[in-house]
Amino acid sequence: ADTASTKMAAAFTEEVQVERKLKANNSFLESEINNLVMDLYKAAGLRSLHRTLEAIYPVRLLEVTDGKAVLNRGEGAILAGDEFEVYSLGKTYVDPDTGEMLGQGESKVAVLKVVRVAPKFSEAEIVEGTDRLGGDLKGFLCRESAQSIGKKTQLEQSPIAW
Repeated sequence: ADTASTKMAAAFTEEVQVERKLKANNSFLESEINNLVMDLYKAAGLRSLHRTLEAIYPVRLLEVTDGKAVLNRGEGAILAGDEFEVYSLGKTYVDPDTGEMLGQGESKVAVLKVVRVAPKFSEAEIVEGTDRLGGDLKGFLCRESAQSIGKKTQLEQSPIAW
């Protein structure tokens, strides 16, 4: 939400799953159900935070050369092994009644895998789509793949005291 204009800047839906195996008629069942609910809240919160930051400050390409790309995020935001999908920005859509910018069309053009993380930038190898990353790099944005986000936001399974 944009607090200055009181408008929604971005919205998203996430699916969150947490697995616990419980035995019926267990004295710890009630506490384990509470733990399950707390785990769901934690997982959903981590995913929401990640998607919100991505909407406000998308990862951008700084340079593309020789099958490698440089990204504008470094330590604390990106990890070696993270995978990003690169999108080419298309037509801007504007609401005809309000004049509000609704967003831009996007086409997935490439996939990157981070190989090195520096304090303020990262280097990635272009896994697919090398030939589609050229020209003005402002016309592209990067989004971390769902699989990569899932690895970062997955909660450790805590042991159940029987």
